[in-house]
Amino acid sequence: MAPVLGFLLLLGLCGDTVSEGPLTSTDRSVGLKFEFPPVKYETEESYEAGPINILFQIVHVFLHLVQPNPFPEDILRKVIQKKFDLSKDYEKIIYYEIGIIICAVLGLLFIILMPLVGLIFCSCRCCNKCGGEMHQRQKKNGNFLRKYFAVSLLVICLLISIGIIYGFVANQHMRTHIGKTWKLSESNFKDLRTFLNTTPEQIDYIAEQYTTTKERVFSDLDNIKVLLGSRIYQQLKPKLIPMLDDAMAIGEDVKRALNSIGSNIETASQGFPIRDRLSYFSSYLKKAEDYIHRYLRVLEEYDLYRWLGCLVACCLLTLIATFYSLGLLCGTYGYDQSASPTGRGFISNTGGVFLMVGVGFSFFFCWLLMTLVVLSFVLGANMEKLVCEPYQSKKLFQVLDTPYLLKEDWKYYLSGMIFDNSDIQITFEQVYSDCKENKSIYATLKLEHAYNITDQVNITKYTGDIYSSFENMNISIKNVMKVDEEGRRNLRAFHSLELDKVDYAAIMAETAKPPTQVNLLTFADNLDAKASNLTPGNLKNSLRSHAETLRRIHDVQVVLLQRLLSAVYQCMQELQQKTTGLGVRMQNILFFVNDTQNFVTNLITAVVHEERRKYVTTILSYFEQYLQWVKHSVTEQIAACKPVATALDSVVNIFLCGYVIDPLNLFWFGIGKATVLLLPALIFAVKLAKYYRRMDSEDVYEDGKVDNMENGSIGLYRQHGATQIKQSF
Repeated sequence: MAPVLGFLLLLGLCGDTVSEGPLTSTDRSVGLKFEFPPVKYETEESYEAGPINILFQIVHVFLHLVQPNPFPEDILRKVIQKKFDLSKDYEKIIYYEIGIIICAVLGLLFIILMPLVGLIFCSCRCCNKCGGEMHQRQKKNGNFLRKYFAVSLLVICLLISIGIIYGFVANQHMRTHIGKTWKLSESNFKDLRTFLNTTPEQIDYIAEQYTTTKERVFSDLDNIKVLLGSRIYQQLKPKLIPMLDDAMAIGEDVKRALNSIGSNIETASQGFPIRDRLSYFSSYLKKAEDYIHRYLRVLEEYDLYRWLGCLVACCLLTLIATFYSLGLLCGTYGYDQSASPTGRGFISNTGGVFLMVGVGFSFFFCWLLMTLVVLSFVLGANMEKLVCEPYQSKKLFQVLDTPYLLKEDWKYYLSGMIFDNSDIQITFEQVYSDCKENKSIYATLKLEHAYNITDQVNITKYTGDIYSSFENMNISIKNVMKVDEEGRRNLRAFHSLELDKVDYAAIMAETAKPPTQVNLLTFADNLDAKASNLTPGNLKNSLRSHAETLRRIHDVQVVLLQRLLSAVYQCMQELQQKTTGLGVRMQNILFFVNDTQNFVTNLITAVVHEERRKYVTTILSYFEQYLQWVKHSVTEQIAACKPVATALDSVVNIFLCGYVIDPLNLFWFGIGKATVLLLPALIFAVKLAKYYRRMDSEDVYEDGKVDNMENGSIGLYRQHGATQIKQSF
């Protein structure tokens, strides 16, 4: 009981020297932070055609007008299932393709009729018919007709020139961007290789982050006495400070459990099914890369021939438009209104010749140009309507997602391929959309059917041993003070001493007095002075010996005694201060002892268990945070399949539709418009050439004026300089 009483007395009397603060510990409230390493890809997500995109949109509007019918999903399904019968389903095809068929038929008529009409026209003119006769009738509205034909031909030439520009731009755009196909291919394959190579690294990274969690838990376990003890201290410090020595024992078990968990996590990461599927995909990626690179060289070689052919077509139209333009230029500036038809100048006549040369070239080449237009129109329009548009609207994926379409025994083709279970709903549209959003392969392919990550990261699966270890933890409170009845009697006896009633002033007055009645040093000096006056002898030597003895007594005993008396004086002074109100304070101590004993008996176990529960919760929160991060990483970040969707977009949306189909459609749109306009252009050119070319004969009249031909007047015309009379009707 003596140590207990001493502790209580020290606590009561010297409370100002006891720290009231909690045990110092590092702030552990900050949770763990996991950051998934980012993966960077080179291929751009979207394709921007630039200013030419406006022209592409114009062509799209035209195609919508020509072909407004919705995507023929039923027909495509029958074709894929090989159930399409042309003899029975041709009406559906005709209905869907009616706009394209009409345009193609009109083009075929143009191809057939234009050479035939040109042949007839040339033969007719050779017989001085169809304007072949070099004689121009004088008409009253001749100037108006000439201007009308000239303006009309000029407008048509401008429209033809716009179509030619469309053709040149589209041809060069296709050539330029097909040249970028190799770079696009390399970029996509590099991204796919990055995707394949980084995915195992990501899986390993997740497993490695368990070490961070384990080290944090180990740190807390190594400081369990401080961390758990400080919490209990916060609850118990108004009463007492318990002992936690047993807490460390738990660490025209828990550590062994943590190491075991680490082994389980490593094993689980090695068994993650994405690894096998990615290795399976790697071999196909290499084959696809070799195949595409081999045929890209062939594509670039043949694209050169295509570019040259389209360039020749554009140049032919440019040549025809140039002849018409030169004819207008020479004819307009060389035309002399005062000159007679037979006396027109060289420049005017040259203009007429240019116009007729343009007409000849139009008849000769327009059917070849229209053949090119029809072929590219049928191909480009159908590719746009059957591939590009349904791909962008995802209707193409919806068709492929039709149950039992690609394989009669499988409801969903992808799930049958992946899991050999076609009842799992995995669709092409869903996979494409998820990959566009950069979701992980796990979520996209619904790999939870093969590897349920929720079960794998269930915290109770890994923390059961930890819970058991902490539940079995026995924090002994045997050393916690316990004051019995005898101790209380001793406290009451101590209180009865009435230390606060002691006469401290008298005691301090006594201790303030010197320890000797005389000053020994002064007395020793007097003895030396008296000895110096004596004659040498025994008395003189004896006095001096006594003086030295007194000095030694002063130095050895009196000085020490003075110090002790001074210390006693200070202690009594402090004790007087401490014992002031001691009776009241001792009563408080007795109340404290009784209250503490009641707390120890009834509440300390509950406090220890509650704080232990909180400590375990903190420890397990690290695991929960880690496992939640693992779940999020697996379902959202590991093997994020955006490169797959980007590669598919690069093939269909960028290469096929952006690099090939859009410029192809713009090409036939521009060249077709220019070719069709050759028909009115040649008509106006033939009409206008009569006003620019030098005629062999002309109409003259007796009165020198042009009369109305309908009046039956007699007209004259000159031919080779001779005057003849001709009856006009």
